[in-house]
Amino acid sequence: MYTNILVALSSIQIALSDHNIFEPNQTERESFRVSREVLDEAIALAKPFKANLTLLHVLTEKEIQDGIRKFGSKEKFEQECQRRLKLLEDEVRGAGVEVDFDQIFPKLVSGKPGEIICNHARLWKNDLIVVGRRERHFHLLGPGGVSGYVIYHAPCTTFVVNSKASSISPEGANSVVVH
Repeated sequence: MYTNILVALSSIQIALSDHNIFEPNQTERESFRVSREVLDEAIALAKPFKANLTLLHVLTEKEIQDGIRKFGSKEKFEQECQRRLKLLEDEVRGAGVEVDFDQIFPKLVSGKPGEIICNHARLWKNDLIVVGRRERHFHLLGPGGVSGYVIYHAPCTTFVVNSKASSISPEGANSVVVH
């Protein structure tokens, strides 16, 4: 039974289906799709357990620079991310799941996204981490990517959501749970 689920979102831009602010490139579109799938899976997991979700948005330095370029300043980009996280929070609450959120900018917290996710799961005593991945095959889950790092270092069970855009098996499985 899970009671406190950490949802690691790599990008919240299109998770809200709000395409009018900027035109994402192909890599961003894939990231957005994975984040949307992660959120949907997390809500589905939380409901039967009446678990609380914590949405954790970890930004890389590159994402911040891209956001500053698109929104004109770091402050405007941070405000936009906060606004979108609040909308996601409202959406999750509307689905009947308790939720809060945190946003991590790398200058405020040291470490890579995978480390930050694991550290927050330890600090918040989460019993499940839901994270997405874009790689096509689960045998490629090495410690180099964010999801791979989380699998190898998480203090709790990890639920990995594979992008539905990239089939990993003939049966079409799209997730794996790692204890």
